[in-house]
Amino acid sequence: MMQLIDGKKLAEKIKTAVAKEVFAENGGHPNLAIILANDREDSKLYVSLKEQEAKKVGIDTHLYKIEIFDTEKSLLDLIDFLNKDKIVDGILVQLPLPERYDTAKIINAVSSEKDVDGFNEHKPDYIMSPVFAAILKCLADINFDFSGKTISILYNSEIFGESLEKILFLWARKLKKSALKTLNYCKARPVKKSLKK
Repeated sequence: MMQLIDGKKLAEKIKTAVAKEVFAENGGHPNLAIILANDREDSKLYVSLKEQEAKKVGIDTHLYKIEIFDTEKSLLDLIDFLNKDKIVDGILVQLPLPERYDTAKIINAVSSEKDVDGFNEHKPDYIMSPVFAAILKCLADINFDFSGKTISILYNSEIFGESLEKILFLWARKLKKSALKTLNYCKARPVKKSLKK
């Protein structure tokens, strides 16, 4: 039986809790540095929405725009500066990056202690990507039973798809639901035909 998840309702509950935690601190607001290194309209929109939502929960944001002609070294130098800046609590690199950049190299240049996306390969085990944490929170909220389930992951980023697959398997194992089967389907593949299975 299909069960719809009210993600917006759950998101509001989470944001309310985060806001209470932030405003309860007496040491000032957290500072988030956002790096925008492309000129895509969708990326600009996502960054704008992230700034708005951060403001709602009491997080100050600082936007750094990398010009189209800037080199990879310029971006790495900026990340190094932000890593060392004691005022900055978190760093977010808006993806995707232009092809001239080595995405894995850029992501791993962000300090694991400041990587708010949780994509750094050397991050501590207790840090998880907010996107993945949100997915697990949604599943936990409806008491989703993994037993004997096949989960289809629709994605267009290998970093996202493969990482989420590993997390779902680990989470199911932790809950002792070893019968979970996971199927990955890239956006470029025949999704409708695959989902009919």
